Amino acid sequence: RLEKFGAFVDLGAETDGLVHISEMASRRVNKPSDVVSEGDVVSVWIKEVDRKQRRISLTMVEPPDVDLRALKPDTVLTGKVVRLESFGAFVDIGAGRDGMIHVTEMGRGYVGSPSEILTVGDEVQVRVLEVDPRRGRISLSMKDLPSDQYQVVEEEQEELPTAMELALREAMDAEGIDFPYGRDRDNRRRKKGKRDRDRDRDRSQDEIIARTLRSHGD
Repeated sequence: RLEKFGAFVDLGAETDGLVHISEMASRRVNKPSDVVSEGDVVSVWIKEVDRKQRRISLTMVEPPDVDLRALKPDTVLTGKVVRLESFGAFVDIGAGRDGMIHVTEMGRGYVGSPSEILTVGDEVQVRVLEVDPRRGRISLSMKDLPSDQYQVVEEEQEELPTAMELALREAMDAEGIDFPYGRDRDNRRRKKGKRDRDRDRDRSQDEIIARTLRSHGD
């Protein structure tokens, strides 16, 4: 049945549950008949059960995915930008209340306007700064996120030359020939010389390598 203050719903229990008019929609409802009629099948969620008073309080507003009271600082969530203002952006994180990212929390550098880096509909990763359940306020930040950390890339270590390579380098330097190993070799491969000069150089290299091998063998 419908009353001015709400609607009673048959749950199949001994007592009908009550959906207060304020729990019929997320928007303002003037009278219950604007939303439901007698005989309608509706989806409801139990808010509270008072066994002593035999009362069951219901809501037709789907509970949020994230419990506002359970939110803790430094919790990382993914949300959708729903509104931009000059001072920041409002993000739906599924808590029933939109969180707000102040413009100073949008990046490491200076951000003049939220529209410089965000647009309505963007999906963003945010970190909870502060939660005020009493006032229903959630302060968010886009700084210091796991995806925002710098990754240290190890520099490629150059291989040290062997004793044989050192001997070859010394011998070839004396002959005025570029050493064909390591980075010098890679650089030399990228250079194009004349065919005759390459042939002479290769012949000289073979002779030097042979002499070096004989000297090390002795």
